Amino acid sequence: MSKQNAHVIRYGGGETLAGIPTRNDIISECGNGLTAILQQSLSDKQPIYFMPNDVNDATEYVKNVSTYILRIYGTLINGQKARVDITGIKPFFDIAVSDNEPLSAFKSRLVKIISGAEKIDKSKFGINIVYAYPIRGYHTEKKMYIRITTWNHYDRTQILKEVRKYGIETASDDITTMNRIYEDAILHPSDISAKNMCEVANYCVIDALRCQELMVKHNVINDYREVSSIAYVSLSDSHYFAGGMKVCNLLGVEAWSSNMLYSMIASENTESGKYPGAYVITAIKGLENKRPVTGLDFASLYPSLIMTYNLSPDKIILSREEAINVSDSGKFFTRASDEIRK
Repeated sequence: MSKQNAHVIRYGGGETLAGIPTRNDIISECGNGLTAILQQSLSDKQPIYFMPNDVNDATEYVKNVSTYILRIYGTLINGQKARVDITGIKPFFDIAVSDNEPLSAFKSRLVKIISGAEKIDKSKFGINIVYAYPIRGYHTEKKMYIRITTWNHYDRTQILKEVRKYGIETASDDITTMNRIYEDAILHPSDISAKNMCEVANYCVIDALRCQELMVKHNVINDYREVSSIAYVSLSDSHYFAGGMKVCNLLGVEAWSSNMLYSMIASENTESGKYPGAYVITAIKGLENKRPVTGLDFASLYPSLIMTYNLSPDKIILSREEAINVSDSGKFFTRASDEIRK
């Protein structure tokens, strides 16, 4: 797929982006001939919408310049996987302007530090003045920062290390800062290191509370509670265990209530696939050609797994003799808590 520059769209937290069709809208408009529709849209140079399900960073040489690339992956309406490369994004970090030094003098000193560093392309970084709210603490007014932009993550990391050697405060929230605080607290315990550890602990608590608030806001706890009641698992297991466990529990309970055994995957072929509940996944061809299964949620997770592994009534074993014969072939069965293995 060709590489293109893309503009930034700010997502305000609503259900959908205004003017952008949802995945359900796209699929509902397309019945048969999804590939033909997609090819026609490509021929007409129409926008191709898809739901991203993965993203990563890359660095490639573009016109002999090491350039940062943001790659987004998704599934098209016909189940094909698409990759979009977004260029033109420059990694950056912000430096807090010293209150005890004039801006012009501080900026000149900063340029000398960066220019004197080794293994840094001096022509591939930029300096701009920005105003933003500090990350740490509550502030009613914006503060002035110097923003350092680079062409790739390597240059950003090198410049960031060089600046920190001189004790200049940065506004970035890199994990390396916390690691340095941990190391100082262990190797060089002092009042300053203890104070830094207290600050780290304070923000760790804040981060934990924000995660809980976000889960409550989006009703995640109630969703997991509903799953645990349906699949007969604990609330903890509904959080941390994969969907396969829930499906097996659900089928196991139904089989037990009917006094039946049901076939499962052979023990030597342990399932390793991922089934994230709310993310788009690549469709499995041959199961639903007209309308591929391109997404999973709590309503469609179990049917999708049942279709994938063909868990049909034909797999139910009604006689003990047949169960023993199949068990000897290397497969295992379940009947509630009882288990028959080879």
